Amino acid sequence: MIIVYIIGQIVSYNILKEKELKVLNTLSVPIIIIIYLGFIYLTYNPPHKFIFYDTLNEKYGI
Repeated sequence: MIIVYIIGQIVSYNILKEKELKVLNTLSVPIIIIIYLGFIYLTYNPPHKFIFYDTLNEKYGI
């Protein structure tokens, strides 16, 4: 666990000390949009598994 923490700190330090983060900025915007759209889709169309079943209304999703 400590090794993973140290590696994570080294990677984040190297990312933060870079002058230009153009690659990360251009890569992060589409990833955030994809995650947001996936969240919206899965909110209204959840997988039909028992954990997503609403027993009060006896249906899946909203």
